[in-house]
Amino acid sequence: MQVIVTGKKVQIRETLRQKIVTEVNTIVGKYFSHPLESHVTITKDGRLFRSDVTLHLGEHLFIKSSANDDRVLGAFLSALDKADQRLRRYKDRLRDHHANKAPHEAVPAILSNLAITPPAADNSNTDQQHATIIAENGFVANELTVSDASMRLELEDLPVLLFRNSAHGRLNAVYRRTDGHIGWFDPPAA
Repeated sequence: MQVIVTGKKVQIRETLRQKIVTEVNTIVGKYFSHPLESHVTITKDGRLFRSDVTLHLGEHLFIKSSANDDRVLGAFLSALDKADQRLRRYKDRLRDHHANKAPHEAVPAILSNLAITPPAADNSNTDQQHATIIAENGFVANELTVSDASMRLELEDLPVLLFRNSAHGRLNAVYRRTDGHIGWFDPPAA
């Protein structure tokens, strides 16, 4: 597996690079025989180091985790430990719940690049800030069960995931709530 290690505002020495590659290969090798690639980014943020670990394990299967620490290696090991926990939960779920299930069909969804800027503000309210709305370009709305969608939301550390519900074929969304739970939008049939 190819492991790409980059540093932002910090120099990654060869001994640390080798340690990161060895640890990533060890953790991922426990669960997957042929992973595609991994990206590890170490960033210096004030007095803390931030480590972002992204594991690309298969088509549309990514594991993302991040952690902060006052040591480079501590930040990396914390982020890798989070990824290891997600991998273990994912493999347990697959083994327990999906042993005899057929794969779901992916449905492409196309969005155009779009940036909407608010209208020019009049001079009467200069303190009000407006955010620019940016549409993401193309993604695949996979046909998933709600439990599969919540698992993918957790694995990829996403705020929201749009998917086609395999029970009825309509678009649904799962999202991370502020209380830590996962919410689910299931609009009624038209």
